[in-house]
This record gives sequence, structure tokens and C-alpha cells, in this order.
Amino acid sequence: MKNDDEFNRIWNETMNICAENDIDEPDEQRKRKVPARLGGGDIISTTLAAKDNYRINSFYAVLDVIITSINERFNENSLSIVLLCEKLFLTNGFLNDLELQQIAQFYNMNYDELRSEQRFYKVALGQKKQINLSLATKFFVENNFHQSLNSMNNLLKILWTIPANTCECERSFSS
Repeated sequence: MKNDDEFNRIWNETMNICAENDIDEPDEQRKRKVPARLGGGDIISTTLAAKDNYRINSFYAVLDVIITSINERFNENSLSIVLLCEKLFLTNGFLNDLELQQIAQFYNMNYDELRSEQRFYKVALGQKKQINLSLATKFFVENNFHQSLNSMNNLLKILWTIPANTCECERSFSS
């Protein structure tokens, strides 16, 4: 997407829309002259054509922000935490201390609370097989765990919001 062909395609579509709606095409930015008392006068400024200005200052700038955001939000550490949270709710096995510490540290939770809540939840879960997030949530609410297991309740909410958000965004709500 970050190439001249794609920008030219978007630019041409935009200019067609402008022509259809009687909108003037963008003009070059006016050259600013620095006052002589501020040391101006001999400074030669370079101006870009309107198309080049939009390419550099809008198109590429927006793409850079999008790429950076995606890389920040979907880093490997975040994904491993999501997998640990899924393992916490969707399997019968207990998470080991290191795994629980990673979750507690990532979401700024109390490790001891999370550890005891995990034990309580896993014992109640028993030998259920083939559990998914919907069934785990139903089980969680039917047993009123959402009222007593605060840390796990927060993690469950985070798991449900991950398709729309990322873990890093939710970290601020966990404290």
C-alpha cells in the first residue's frame, strides 16, 4: 500500500470526486517569506506541488502511524498473555506460578488473589471438556464468580474485548 501507484490511484479518485462535486483542486501552499528583521530574505524555501505535499505529509504519515500502532499493539508479548488468559479460563489444568505472575504483572493485578481465584475456579470447573469462551462466561456468571472472583472477572472482560481492542489498551483499566 505504501507505494506511488496506490497513492496515484487514491489521488485520481479524489480528483474525480472533486470534479463531480464542483470542488476546487488543492493549490500549492503559499510561500512564506521570513521577515528581514528575523534573518529572512536570502532563505530559499522549497515548495512542493499539492500532490507531493499530500503524498508526503498525509498519505505516508498516516500509513506510518497505522503500521507503528499495529506493531506496538500486536507484539509477541501481548499475544502470549492472551494465550495464558485463554488457558486460565478454557482448560482444566492449573497455570504454573510463572504464568500467573506474567498475567498479574502485565495487568497490574495481585498475584496471590489471582492464584487463589484460579484454584477456586478450576475446582468448580471440574472435568468439563470442550469449553469455549462463551461457555466459560456462562459458567462464570451462573456460579456468581463475577461477584466474588474480581481479578478473574476483569480478565474475562478483557478477553471479550480483545477482538475490538488489544491487551495493551486494557492494561490501563486493570488497576
